[in-house]
Amino acid sequence: MQHSSPILRRVLGILAFCFFGSQLYSQNLVPNGSFEEGINCPTQVGNVTLECADWYASLVSDPSSEPTPDWFHSCSEIEGYSPPQVAFGTQEPQDGGG
Repeated sequence: MQHSSPILRRVLGILAFCFFGSQLYSQNLVPNGSFEEGINCPTQVGNVTLECADWYASLVSDPSSEPTPDWFHSCSEIEGYSPPQVAFGTQEPQDGGG
């Protein structure tokens, strides 16, 4: 029994990948991963649960003393809540406005 050459196996592997790879697809497992879908425009810090769709803050006993998840979006008309100039510095959104 003869073994196929490494080059032939490589070529066949590449061809198989090209043929079957074109039929593959992926799905986004993180809903609203870019923070673009909002319920309301940002109006306060610690606002993820109330204003950003599909995101939730952890349970915090005293929000005034604990770090909070904050959501900033360009739709906000309040100074400090609309990127790139936000309350805690300057941060450009990776894509979109959130």
